[in-house]
Amino acid sequence: MMHAIVSQPKQYIPKKGGQEISRILSAAVINHDFQHTLLNDPIAAISKGFQGECFAFSPKQKASLANIQAADLAGFASRILLM
Repeated sequence: MMHAIVSQPKQYIPKKGGQEISRILSAAVINHDFQHTLLNDPIAAISKGFQGECFAFSPKQKASLANIQAADLAGFASRILLM
């Protein structure tokens, strides 16, 4: 009798700051001006906030965000998940 080995999908465990990443990406999806700023100057986008809300990123996270270079939001999102 053969037994099939079934592997379970890996569970996604959000990294620290995951909620802030979700918030910043959501803001970029719904507002083109914010998206443009995020893609061209992430630090300015984080500092300015969105609709009265501010983003709480550590200095290390801000530095990582500042180094992301992407032509579009999909590219930015894929790189931000690697932080």
